[in-house]
Amino acid sequence: MAATGGAARELPKDLKSWSVIYPCYVDSSKKCAEGRKISKAKCEGCDAPHPLDLAEAALLAGYPREGGIVIEPRKRHPRDFFSEGRIRIRLKDEEGKPVVEGITTKQQLLEALAKHIPSTPGRESRKQAMKVQDENTKAQVFAMISGRPAGPPAGAQRPATGAGGPGPGAAAQAAAPAKPAASKSKPKKGKVVKKKPKKGK
Repeated sequence: MAATGGAARELPKDLKSWSVIYPCYVDSSKKCAEGRKISKAKCEGCDAPHPLDLAEAALLAGYPREGGIVIEPRKRHPRDFFSEGRIRIRLKDEEGKPVVEGITTKQQLLEALAKHIPSTPGRESRKQAMKVQDENTKAQVFAMISGRPAGPPAGAQRPATGAGGPGPGAAAQAAAPAKPAASKSKPKKGKVVKKKPKKGK
């Protein structure tokens, strides 16, 4: 199973003719307007699939690891911008015969992948990692648009408050210079001497 990007490696010359599969194509949590291409009934249990879920599902469907599946980790679907990565699958061989018997169209391929995705190894751990990554990405985009600083990354430990420890402003308060104490002594009032006008002779 090859992957584009990173270290240079030899890729199939006919790679552009392979079927492109984005995660949103079989994502049960997406609407058709967001990129889903099969019915929700046929992609049940496929919410937020990772590109590796697609690749492992392709292996379970019978596609060869080498020469049949390529992962492109930096590609994004225009309707699913926050999800990164896609795969390419060789649907037919050089003679035009299906690589996997019974899967001759892209629609059949998507349905086969959706069938195997829920049982792929490591799917649950990848779902949790993607959830954190998605929250952080959205926070960064919001910060760029609004001009406000992004909050702490999702999953980061927040400083304790109340009885458990000082709040986030405690360090700033401790570092602030102390204000000079106000003097209690009242300033002395000066006496005003009024000059009497001179009488004319």
